[in-house]
Amino acid sequence: MLREDEEFRLAVIGLLGITDIQSSIKQLVSAVNELTRTVQRLAEGQEKLWEEDRRIYENIERLWQENNRLWREVRLLRRDVGAIRRTLDNLTASIEEEANDVITHLLKGRGVDIRTNRVVLDSRFEFDVYGTNGQLTIVGEAKTRVGPRLIARFDERIGEVLRLFPDKFPGRVIKVIYCLRAMPGTVEEGYLAY
Repeated sequence: MLREDEEFRLAVIGLLGITDIQSSIKQLVSAVNELTRTVQRLAEGQEKLWEEDRRIYENIERLWQENNRLWREVRLLRRDVGAIRRTLDNLTASIEEEANDVITHLLKGRGVDIRTNRVVLDSRFEFDVYGTNGQLTIVGEAKTRVGPRLIARFDERIGEVLRLFPDKFPGRVIKVIYCLRAMPGTVEEGYLAY
């Protein structure tokens, strides 16, 4: 009868709850299909994250390589700066020594017996050339280059130091600047005698 009578067949299906089961199975199949699509999207997203993670690690590796290269350059620069500083210190000391020797020699040539040397009066006032015999005081600087502005600043410093330390500058004060190179305008303005 189930094969021949469709009404009977539908009535039996209804009584057995087969329609509800079919509906539930359809919903379950739909849910499984949606879950499968979601898992697929998650897997694709995870793959993209892994690719991005690999790129990040590659970028980090490149950054570390660049960082190491920069540190090597910094170490070389520090070494070079240290060498330059030592050379400059040696040159400065040599210029100061030479200035004092030349000035002492020039003074002796004029019959003045004063030995000059570097002096530190306080943290603000230090001179490369200084010497006195009580009647004459020599004070000055030794520079690689001298220009009119440096001369003006030097004159201001001398004026200030004379006010602050008058006992260090007895007699006539002679200001000197010893240099390897006088900039244009310095000698013409009469700032330097030698």
